Amino acid sequence: MSMLQRFAFHREPGKEAQLAKQVTVLQGTLARCKQLAMRWRRLRVALIGTIAVIMLGLGFVLGIYQQPIRHSVARLIFKPTQSNADAGYAAYQKGDYATALRILRPLAEEGDARAQFNVGVMYSEGQGAPQDYAEAGNWYRLSAEHGYAQAQYNLGLWYARAEGGSQDDVRAHMWFNLAAARFPPSDILSRSAAIKNRDTVASRMTTEQIAEAQRLAREWQPKP
Repeated sequence: MSMLQRFAFHREPGKEAQLAKQVTVLQGTLARCKQLAMRWRRLRVALIGTIAVIMLGLGFVLGIYQQPIRHSVARLIFKPTQSNADAGYAAYQKGDYATALRILRPLAEEGDARAQFNVGVMYSEGQGAPQDYAEAGNWYRLSAEHGYAQAQYNLGLWYARAEGGSQDDVRAHMWFNLAAARFPPSDILSRSAAIKNRDTVASRMTTEQIAEAQRLAREWQPKP
């Protein structure tokens, strides 16, 4: 008997067949689990989109979507992004708006678009300072001109609601249009709100006004 024959494994056909059957069953179960997981992911995405549309529908029943992007986005906006701004964002999260405004306003004055938007929100809400729509609009405008989508949306709403004293549908349409283009596709709710408000404003505009608003949006360039 050769060395190879001496140490060869003894095969049992019955057990091999049973093992092969078990492996086949296990593979089939695994494949079904993968299919169920894929179906659940698709269902979850569709469900999120449906909820977003329903929420928007509720918001638009009375016309212009009335809620600026403030608290709904604040959890994303008021995050530490610079070491020297950490205290300001932390103060805002704690509700210490006076401290937040004292820290963030100098950053806004230096040209920080995110800080400019946040300062605008605080003036619009009366957080850390008396409510002042004119001041809020100034900060929204500075941030929007740097290309900050949330500020562009809020500035569109500011014009549409005449928070600056007089309604300006051309400017409102322009800023809603720009915001819709600059919100990331993943931000379904904000992007849909900008589109819906743009179209709502357009419904009360003349053809010439719409053309002018589109021209302004087309020619707009963010400031460095």
